[in-house]
Amino acid sequence: MQFVTGEIRTLSHMQNKRVMLIWGTAGGGHRSGMQSIRDALMEADSSTEIIDIDAYSPPWSYFPLTLVPHLYDFIVAHIPWAWALLFKLTNSQHGLHFAEVMTARLFSPVFERSLRDFRPDVVVCVI
Repeated sequence: MQFVTGEIRTLSHMQNKRVMLIWGTAGGGHRSGMQSIRDALMEADSSTEIIDIDAYSPPWSYFPLTLVPHLYDFIVAHIPWAWALLFKLTNSQHGLHFAEVMTARLFSPVFERSLRDFRPDVVVCVI
C-alpha cells in the first residue's frame, strides 16, 4: 500500500484498483471533495473498486466522534467564536499534530480492521 500526502499520483499503472476514501460529514466541503475524487476515479476507470467511509458515523466511528457533525453544525451556527478558536488552535503544525494524535487513538481500531478487510491500494483522506 502506498500513502501519499498532499500529492496526486496516477493509478493508471495498476489493474483492479481498490481505493478507500475517508471523509467526514462535518460541513459540506469534505463530502463534496470526496464525491469529486470518487467521480474522477470512476470516470478514469470504471473498474476501480471504491469504498467511501464517513469517519464520523457507525460502523466506522463511535462515541464521542459520532457527535462531531452535530457539534460542528451547532458551534458554527451558534458559537462562532468557539469555532474560530478551534480553527486557530489546529491551524498550526503543533496544534494539528495534537489533534491527529488524539483522533488517531479513537479511529485506529476501526480503520485497521477496514484496511485488513478491504485491502486498498490507495487511501485518500479528505478530513
